[in-house]
Amino acid sequence: MDYTVSDFYHVFKEKFLLLAGESGLSRGVNSVGILDYELDPSVKDRYICDNFQEGMIVVSTFLYAKKNPYLIGDAVRHLMRKGCSALLIRNVFNLQIPETVLKYADSKGFPILVVNGSGVYFEDFVYEVRHRREQMEYTNFYADTIHTLLGDTLSPEEIVQRTKEVIPSLRPSYFVAYAVLTEPMATDDYLGLLHEYQNSALFNITNRIIKFEDNLLFIFSSDTLSKDYGEDLFFAVFDLFSGGGQRELRLGVSAPHYYITEFREAILEGKYAASCRNSGQGSVVCYDKIGIYQLLLPFCHSRDFVRFSDHILDPIRDYDTENGTALFETLLSYVKNDADLKKTAAELTQHENTVRYRLEKIHSICGLSYRVNAEAEQLSLAVKIHLARGFLYEDKTDM
Repeated sequence: MDYTVSDFYHVFKEKFLLLAGESGLSRGVNSVGILDYELDPSVKDRYICDNFQEGMIVVSTFLYAKKNPYLIGDAVRHLMRKGCSALLIRNVFNLQIPETVLKYADSKGFPILVVNGSGVYFEDFVYEVRHRREQMEYTNFYADTIHTLLGDTLSPEEIVQRTKEVIPSLRPSYFVAYAVLTEPMATDDYLGLLHEYQNSALFNITNRIIKFEDNLLFIFSSDTLSKDYGEDLFFAVFDLFSGGGQRELRLGVSAPHYYITEFREAILEGKYAASCRNSGQGSVVCYDKIGIYQLLLPFCHSRDFVRFSDHILDPIRDYDTENGTALFETLLSYVKNDADLKKTAAELTQHENTVRYRLEKIHSICGLSYRVNAEAEQLSLAVKIHLARGFLYEDKTDM
């Protein structure tokens, strides 16, 4: 996660006017510098003696260009050659920036911003960039450490070490809430969320929020988790992450854990719970309520699981394709509704006899009857493996 011109612009948007280079707002930013007289034509070696560098937002009043605004174009070309990310003009002299300069910056995706008001100073820009970059360095470090933790190669000792790097004050009992966002969160929104968290009742040095793979983690730990762990706490986290309902998400909550070596498992439990759709638990899903998906989600993409599921379901899907029927849809609904014919019929807006007929047709195609317990279990398991694969696949592609 990089700090960009867009993030910088978003903070001061009421004070800035974007004149050109909108396509370059994604450029990374690492510092702020001042252009004073370095590029004045009267300065000897003007292209050599400057401190402009890659990733810099350059601020200038262009006093030296007061009589010749076309010198701004020369500055833009030089700053681009140096790898700078944007130009911010404090237009105290009311310079008329040539249209040719703006068109050139647009064509190159080089943002040109103008301060549109008073009360904003160079020190504000420097503080903003330094403060936000520091926050993001921590965020990136935590995210990288979580990524390492989720690998399969760490020893128990390494898991303990990495966990302490993420949250040194982790208490003996804890859980992890994993939020899957329907829309990626902008950097500035995430930093705003951190500010909200620091002013909320959830804030504690024993807890932590981390942005990870465009999603959010909340780690809650305490000495009295048995008292705290419950719906009130879960929905407080949901309310914080959703911005009071402004942001769509699904929140998965791990089981309680009491050993630091289980931190990796806690993260995965939260992720698996968040991936479950149509679980009947609404927007907050607890890992200990997802039933057989606790087993299926970690292994649903393994060759044996895929082979088992496809061997049963492919003939049904092929029959639908060839005959324009909806047998597979019927089977999905039947399994999701816990083999309840009445609920399945209502969901499909069909008569119960129609559902029975379709299930009997499925029996004739794949040789498994919904009326025989052992065979019905195979049908149900094949469908649930299919659903589990879809849960995880959608999380990777939709977010």
